[in-house]
Amino acid sequence: MLVSYSLMLLLGILVGALGMRFGSLNGRRHKQERLLLQQRQQQLDHCYSELASHVARNITVLETLISEYRLLQQALPSTSARLPDHLLYRHNLGGRSTRDQEQSLIKAEPPCDYSSSPSDLLSPKQPLTSG
Repeated sequence: MLVSYSLMLLLGILVGALGMRFGSLNGRRHKQERLLLQQRQQQLDHCYSELASHVARNITVLETLISEYRLLQQALPSTSARLPDHLLYRHNLGGRSTRDQEQSLIKAEPPCDYSSSPSDLLSPKQPLTSG
């Protein structure tokens, strides 16, 4: 009976040693995966902070652009009042319509290189028959 207990103790020690060996391999792999996950999380946090700072910088640039554009709009009527009339008409700075000028440039007849008949580009295609 003492031999059977000794044998069972020896078998238990052997199973425990094997369990520790293979269990520690899984533990190492789990530890490596956890470390890799932490590294990836740090990289993601870094990218997120870069994105947040980029968006914040773009917002400030857009805000300054909007304020400068508003100042330009406010300054444009006062400076255009001081320009001679021929410059106002040339660059349309006075807010006057150049529609009459554009309509006078439009010709009533189409250019000479256009055909008067339709080109049939948009018509349904007829199947080709080999003869």
